[in-house]
Amino acid sequence: MDTLQLIKINDNQLLGTLTVNGLPDKTLQLDLKIESIKDFSRKITHDILGCYLKSGPNKTELDNLKKEAYNLFNLLNFFELDQYFNKLRQGSKSNYLHLILDKDTNLIPFEILHDGKDFLSNYIILSRTLTDSHKNFNHDLIIKSDEQFALLGNPSESDDIDEDIINEFNSISNLVDCTFNLRGPFKHRNIDKIELIRLLGSNSLLHFSGHYKNDGWQLFNDSFRTADIKKCSRTPKFLFFNSCGDYGNSFIELINSFLTKGTQSIISGAGKLPSKKAAEFSSIFYKFFILNNHSIGKSLFLAKQEMIKKYGLQDFFWCFYQLYGSSLVKI
Repeated sequence: MDTLQLIKINDNQLLGTLTVNGLPDKTLQLDLKIESIKDFSRKITHDILGCYLKSGPNKTELDNLKKEAYNLFNLLNFFELDQYFNKLRQGSKSNYLHLILDKDTNLIPFEILHDGKDFLSNYIILSRTLTDSHKNFNHDLIIKSDEQFALLGNPSESDDIDEDIINEFNSISNLVDCTFNLRGPFKHRNIDKIELIRLLGSNSLLHFSGHYKNDGWQLFNDSFRTADIKKCSRTPKFLFFNSCGDYGNSFIELINSFLTKGTQSIISGAGKLPSKKAAEFSSIFYKFFILNNHSIGKSLFLAKQEMIKKYGLQDFFWCFYQLYGSSLVKI
């Protein structure tokens, strides 16, 4: 799989290395303040996507997103990789690119970058990891169809998402049960911290739908944080966090703790997910992953494309999901 590593050398320099078919292909050295990248990234992830969450889809904001995403693309000197991106865009097969990042460069919304012709995520299956966990993955992993798969929903008993999660689980339970050993759905305050540690340690796949807030998954009058992951005997091979997320260090540490503990693939939100569309999105993903037997990365890619086809590119819901770890894991 092709990789693109982008790391901070110091506050004023970044180093990028593109590897194609296992061989170094291109090196980028950027004399650029990391704070400038953070400012450009926030303009996209906070200002533009925040406007979408507040006001809904808007053609003017789509044009604005294309402009700012292209500005960031050029700021990162990715125009030097034009030949590589053109080849991928014009190809007919699935294109996988794995990003190896540090805690500073991980805040860049690569999935939303625009190359002047198209958004990268419209023709590339992107996945990402941090530098201290990227060697932990088995990209050839095949998950057995009879393994245990747990569904966990709304442990904080939040009224604003409860109905959407009930509908989500009604939709995906049959999909999961037709292939895997379904556990649950477990819901509400029955999922306390001890029960969550037990479920994480006893299931090969786990889907969590609920709130993320204040550096942890929200439980009933409690939260599940990075330190709690260390108490797990093991963690699932695949995790789907159908919950809000962000680009902050606490959220990245939570993700990275699962990866270093042994989890192979994590789908997570990157922003304030609209719960109704999040419920719809997960059922589309599992259709491609379970029924059509695509890899996790391709299933995520196809689910985004189906949502774009239904709601249009100006509905920025497709911007809110990221894949950490291996994109090649499949059943």
